[in-house]
Amino acid sequence: DWDTSESMCKAKGLQFAALENSRENALVSDFVVKRAPVTNISVHVCLGGTDKKSEGQWHWVASNKPLTYTNWADREPQNNTDYNCMMMAPVGDNTKAKWQSNECDNAQCRPLCQSV
Repeated sequence: DWDTSESMCKAKGLQFAALENSRENALVSDFVVKRAPVTNISVHVCLGGTDKKSEGQWHWVASNKPLTYTNWADREPQNNTDYNCMMMAPVGDNTKAKWQSNECDNAQCRPLCQSV
């Protein structure tokens, strides 16, 4: 789940991933969509975005910075008090991946960490 993913990153001396521009986003999106045919399942990665502190105010948890770049899927983020954690998953024809808000205890989510 999302909280465990954040803890796993910290335990390795890393931080939860923040995709702050289109280049970073494209790198992760390519990984997510290319893994699906190899594993025959969709890959969902946990990203370090959350609106836990204030509904609708998304920020990167590691830096506490608000999102300046976004790559939300259609109808995302959901304005739902239960959907406070960010993940990236393939959308449409699986040729791209987009951000989605989801429940923080989503077990499909794999951690994505980056160096501090």
